[in-house]
Amino acid sequence: MHRLMAGLGWRPGDVWSATPREILAALSPAADGQVISRSVLAGLMAAAPDAAKGEDRRDDHARQ
Repeated sequence: MHRLMAGLGWRPGDVWSATPREILAALSPAADGQVISRSVLAGLMAAAPDAAKGEDRRDDHARQ
């Protein structure tokens, strides 16, 4: 849990709501040793946004 929160910046709510597969993917290096580019990441983030534009979700776990 420490690696997810301190190393990757996950919030407690992110950790507890993640599936085992998501945690494994976050903690495992890429199979081929390569990472995605910033433009690919930006495209993925635009295609599947986490929150409405301007919405602050940093404290979601505190409201639950």
